[in-house]
Amino acid sequence: MKYKHQYEVSEQSVDTRNYVIETDKPFSNNYGEILNAICEVDIAKEGDTYVGKTDDGVNFKVIYVDTDFGDDGHINWNMSDIEESEDVSASC
Repeated sequence: MKYKHQYEVSEQSVDTRNYVIETDKPFSNNYGEILNAICEVDIAKEGDTYVGKTDDGVNFKVIYVDTDFGDDGHINWNMSDIEESEDVSASC
């Protein structure tokens, strides 16, 4: 079968991952330290935990709680024609 059209498709939805972070004192740089903490924990299963310490000495434990999977998926596509090429045989 010869195919004549090609679709490039991307599907996206909005997933929300939930974490709990416990610390022995407040983070000094909330955004940066929170981002770094949640990037360290494995999110393979609910309850995965990572214990660490920031550069300025804040001890923390981050717990992966769960993921709320997006239910509002969107599909985008572009269709293009596939150019026919001549069959050129090489001769020796």
